[in-house]
Amino acid sequence: MKVAKILLGAAVACSLLSVSSFAYTASKHADALSALPVVSTVVNPTGLPPSAEGATVMVRMTLDKEGQPHHVRIVSRGDAHLADRLVPVIRQWRFTPAQRNGEPVAVEVLLPVQLVAKA
Repeated sequence: MKVAKILLGAAVACSLLSVSSFAYTASKHADALSALPVVSTVVNPTGLPPSAEGATVMVRMTLDKEGQPHHVRIVSRGDAHLADRLVPVIRQWRFTPAQRNGEPVAVEVLLPVQLVAKA
């Protein structure tokens, strides 16, 4: 399985922590995509503990043809409380959809989310 790496965003400010992320499309046909998904709307997490600063969690999700995330799950080991806070927020994110031959397609992505201190 080939993995196409794309930049989704740099640091995004929030009340306590922000999110920096890169995504990987996990698809047998990733090379055939004419456009990769890109984050268009980020909802920032709130109420995260200071100990979460610097943590990176791996998030796997499916992005539908409209760029909405589904089946969001944390796949890295870590604090279950942190995962409980992040998953509902990430479900609110929106992406430009991936495209194949000019048509929007659903793709599965693996998204490392790094929590960084607000600047």
